[in-house]
Amino acid sequence: MHRIVGRRAFFDHEFHLSRETLEPRPDTEALVHLASRALSQGPAEPLIADVGTGTGILAVSLLALHPEALCVATDLSEGALATAGRNAHEAGVAERFLPLRADFLAPFADGSLDVVVSNPPYIPTGDLARLSREVREHDPVLALDGGADGLVAYRAIVGEAERVLRPAGELLLEIGIGQEGDVARIAATHGFRLVARERDLSGIVRALRFARAAPESHKDGENRMETIG
Repeated sequence: MHRIVGRRAFFDHEFHLSRETLEPRPDTEALVHLASRALSQGPAEPLIADVGTGTGILAVSLLALHPEALCVATDLSEGALATAGRNAHEAGVAERFLPLRADFLAPFADGSLDVVVSNPPYIPTGDLARLSREVREHDPVLALDGGADGLVAYRAIVGEAERVLRPAGELLLEIGIGQEGDVARIAATHGFRLVARERDLSGIVRALRFARAAPESHKDGENRMETIG
């Protein structure tokens, strides 16, 4: 229905859809809540990167909640970036929304970001054919396919986040069902510790918040997670 109408409500706004974008789902609101709390506890004028912005739901929602923030929204699809820009304009946050065609976090300078947020593709390639028809036939494969184990994008984002985040910067990620342990282990190998998690409306852990581990507690390949909440 939402594809036919061409838009869907998410959090506090309605978002236009296009063939290059995922249809927003309520599950992703868990990531907005978690990221908003991180921003409230961070610097006064944070610089955010929204990796794989799609319709722009994360960037737009967070900019509306935090009028002092600036967000660079990256995506490989020019069509998705155009759709996200339209949504940012209609939500009144376009002046603080900077679309950028990029692969993950490659263009960012070392230590330049306060927050990295992403809802990356996390469906294992072998599971794509079993997705519901409305997803399989209408959502773009680029935004769904997470590689053989569903974790390819996490490895790339976490690895680059280690470089581009400031010392007190934070990383916030949406995950698929049952991926918490795998994603936390990937993060730990790059010096991040899990500090919070958020459940979706079904009670499933859907979003994770990471901060840098203390230098003395970080050992290559070791997972020492301090969890809160």
